[in-house]
Amino acid sequence: MENRVTEVEQVVVERNITLGVDLIAMRNAAGSNREFARMARRTFDIDPARAMLYARVARAYGDRRDITSRVNWKALVALATASEPVRLEFEERIVRGECIGAADIKARMSAPRTNQTAP
Repeated sequence: MENRVTEVEQVVVERNITLGVDLIAMRNAAGSNREFARMARRTFDIDPARAMLYARVARAYGDRRDITSRVNWKALVALATASEPVRLEFEERIVRGECIGAADIKARMSAPRTNQTAP
C-alpha cells in the first residue's frame, strides 16, 4: 500500500521543517538555553520544548525528502523521537512505500521486545 499524504499535510510538513531549521540557526546564535527560549518565544511565539522538537525533526529529516514526502508531521515527530533501531526500521518501510502513521510507530515503541533470550 502506498503512502498517501495530502497536499495540506505536505505543506504543514514543509512549513514545520523550515521552522525547525530556523530554530536550529537561532539556537546556534543564542548564547544560552535561556536566551534561546526568549528568542523563540519572541520571534515565533513558541515554547522552548516545542521549539526543540521542531529542531529535532528538522535535524533528522530536513534533507530526507524520500521520507518527508510520504508521511505527515505527526509521523515525523514519532520517527524523530523513536530509538534508532525503530527509526531505521520505519524509514526503510516508508521508503519501500508502506503506509505508516504515527500510531504505528508509537505502537512499535511501546511493544515489548521479542528478541530477548530466555534465562
